[in-house]
Amino acid sequence: MELPTNIVKVDYDGLEALVRPNPKNRNIFGYDHKRGRLAYLCAHYAPAETHFVALSGTLIIGIGSVAPVVWLENTVELSHISIDADFNHHGHARRILSYLFEDLATSGQALKIGRFSAQGKEHLPRLLPELHRRQPHLPIYWTDGLVPTYGHRPYRLGSTRHQDRTVIQL
Repeated sequence: MELPTNIVKVDYDGLEALVRPNPKNRNIFGYDHKRGRLAYLCAHYAPAETHFVALSGTLIIGIGSVAPVVWLENTVELSHISIDADFNHHGHARRILSYLFEDLATSGQALKIGRFSAQGKEHLPRLLPELHRRQPHLPIYWTDGLVPTYGHRPYRLGSTRHQDRTVIQL
């Protein structure tokens, strides 16, 4: 059954306000290399990030977070996409990323995307170029690239031999 979801953009105080109403939300953060319910949401970095939160009622089922990139003006880096394991494979990451891409395109910001987890490598190489075609003017910086890619031309994502760098295949 597909849960109705709502995506909201919040800062850390807004995230804390979303955690309070539902006791099931209290274990979303990871601490000291121990994973919380949302595997990559880290309590140490969360205060400096902007969060795109997927909610079903008051239950937080997924979060995508971005943080400012100090060496690229008007650019944020995708810190993580974390979906509760009980809600994987229902399109929540796609909805969060779609909302994120639209928000960045509207605000005139660029996006930097770095390394992916094993699960991210399975899904994001297909999903990111697809969403980028819908927001073709959004500049995206991949891994350590200094020249942005735009979504006007189709591309595919792959990895280098070492599996820790994202490469673009036009």
